[in-house]
Amino acid sequence: RTLSPNEVGSMLGLTGEAVKQWIYHGRLPAVKLNNGYWRIRSADVSRFLESKEHPKPKVLVVSSDDECRNLVIQTAESLGSDALSSCNIVDTLLKLQDVHPSLIVMDMCSGDMVPVLNRMKNLEGARYLPILFICDANIGAADIERMLQFGAKGSLTKPLQPDILVRELERIQHAAR
Repeated sequence: RTLSPNEVGSMLGLTGEAVKQWIYHGRLPAVKLNNGYWRIRSADVSRFLESKEHPKPKVLVVSSDDECRNLVIQTAESLGSDALSSCNIVDTLLKLQDVHPSLIVMDMCSGDMVPVLNRMKNLEGARYLPILFICDANIGAADIERMLQFGAKGSLTKPLQPDILVRELERIQHAAR
């Protein structure tokens, strides 16, 4: 059975473009068809995953709260992910395009994140990324509805409890695979 880069990306919680980069760099064998599309044998995907060639999942942590950001980064890294951080809208949008994270953890208490979320909807590969939102205890029903519209896979309230953070990160990353 053969798969497209987008199908492989969906299996791994990545974008099809990230999978194409592996193909271009010779890490993942693939065949380019006459119509220009790439096809990857499922056996090659299995071998690739068993090797050490594939990168760790990437978690983008968006927060201006140092304590929150550091806790999420340390937790994600302890679970085997590469964690990157961002404190502002411009940096977040650049990292979304350059890094291709497999999960975003976004602190909704760090200013108005709606512009970031609106722009993400227009970025190829970022529009369907799973998001774990961090909120304060005063979150309202309208805010919860808005988070669901933007693809929330979960939400946590501050102050963060490390055991619950671990459980949510594991749950979301497992579901994305």
